[in-house]
Amino acid sequence: MIPNDKFFFMFLLTPLISPFTNKGISIRKNTLISIALFVLSMLAATGSTYFFVNLQKDDAAVINLAGRQRMLTMLIKNDALEMDFAHDLNMNMKDVSDKLTDHVELFDLNLKTIRNGGIAKMPDGRQVMIGNPSVSVIPYLERLEMKWAGLKRHLDVLLEPGVAADSEPFLKAIEAITIESQDVLAISDEITSFFQHDSEKKITIIKYVQIVSLLLTCLLGLLVYMYVRTGIIQPVSEMYQVVKSIGDNDLTARTRFISDSEIGDLGRGINDMADRLADDRRDMDIKNKRLVEMSRLKSEFTANVSHELNTPLSVIIGFSEIILQEIGDRLTDDQKTYLAGIMEGGHALTERIRDLLNFSELEAGLVKINIGSVLANGVVDEVIAFEKNLAGGKDIRFINEIDKDLVIYVDEGKFRHILLNLINNSVKFTESGEIKVSARIEAGGEAIISISDTGIGIPAEAHELIFEPFRQIDGSHTRNYGGTGLGLAIAQRYVQLHGGRVWVESEPGNGTTVFFTIPQHSHG
Repeated sequence: MIPNDKFFFMFLLTPLISPFTNKGISIRKNTLISIALFVLSMLAATGSTYFFVNLQKDDAAVINLAGRQRMLTMLIKNDALEMDFAHDLNMNMKDVSDKLTDHVELFDLNLKTIRNGGIAKMPDGRQVMIGNPSVSVIPYLERLEMKWAGLKRHLDVLLEPGVAADSEPFLKAIEAITIESQDVLAISDEITSFFQHDSEKKITIIKYVQIVSLLLTCLLGLLVYMYVRTGIIQPVSEMYQVVKSIGDNDLTARTRFISDSEIGDLGRGINDMADRLADDRRDMDIKNKRLVEMSRLKSEFTANVSHELNTPLSVIIGFSEIILQEIGDRLTDDQKTYLAGIMEGGHALTERIRDLLNFSELEAGLVKINIGSVLANGVVDEVIAFEKNLAGGKDIRFINEIDKDLVIYVDEGKFRHILLNLINNSVKFTESGEIKVSARIEAGGEAIISISDTGIGIPAEAHELIFEPFRQIDGSHTRNYGGTGLGLAIAQRYVQLHGGRVWVESEPGNGTTVFFTIPQHSHG
């Protein structure tokens, strides 16, 4: 009835056997082992409690049986006295003898059960399972067996067939039974007292076991929480912050959690990724610096070349104009045509050079805008008048639909340049028809200007490409339309300097409409 010491101490130590300090074990194995230990701890606690409770039930059965044995002893004593008076009271001696025999046999059976364990039969007919007695109670049982053996010898005299109720052996047996039954009763009381005391100790042990089980289960739960917190939650949280920092462009962020587990592999992977990104960033910074330097050199070269070309072109154009003015009447028609061709080519080349200069300044960030109020209709009229001369013999009708009183807030020079480039582009790709300019102020405080033509149109896939520098839809050397491919790019950059945007609506064969916006809200 006493728990096995090895089992008890293994139960106490079970929750403390943990793999948490082994960082080489994978998270899955650690988790499975932790769950297994937790379950084993709960099973051990439950098993120990169940074991002690069963011991308690056995003790209660023994106490109950010892009480029944005490009652049987009293019944046997009464049966013996009843046999003594049976003759005088004219009672049926056989009935009393049979009753005594039954009580003696039941006492014998229950005593053997208490001694060896097994199923005991109660006087009321119930059956109770009794466990093996503990070592400490055996001396009591041996004394009880010895007293019972002496008492039973006297009972056998009473139950001997043919013994006379008034004979000397019968009377001596009655006297001995009366005395020795008291000894049996006393030993039965001692056994009952022993088991009651032992039961109280077991109840105390059960309470301590339950308390220790609860504390160890809480300790294991705390260990599991600490492992999950330090082994999973903290590393994952730090890795999240590292990844977030890398996403925020901090490529110096690194995680400290590197081990042989899956979490460690993840941390190592994040650090490797950050190292590669840092290396790529350094390479990119070096290349960007080279690109910036090359762009600066290109801009300087373009500006220098443009200036160098612009000077002799101005001289050529100037002398051609002087010749036509001073001695034009002495020149032949062919000579006049040649000079006019020289001047026209010079002006065209001057425009190309000016585009290169303007784009170089835009690329270098040297262009500033000066916002002021502008009558849009007047500027459009000036640009249309200039473009009519460039249209040559083309059958194009220019239409200015802008209200004469419409005022927009814009850099006038840049506005004129935007219109020149966009209308010039329409003239270039329109052989006949019309070019129309319109404008309106939206309720949100934005001026929308549109230039539409009836030219060849632009395929949808080229709507964005046409605003790229040096980009032409037909980029071959045999293309039908000239130009450097900078006009639309410069116009877009000037619009963007104002905070506006440019877009195209066009289909091949159905003309083109270019829209651009100039915000007005800051000048309301």
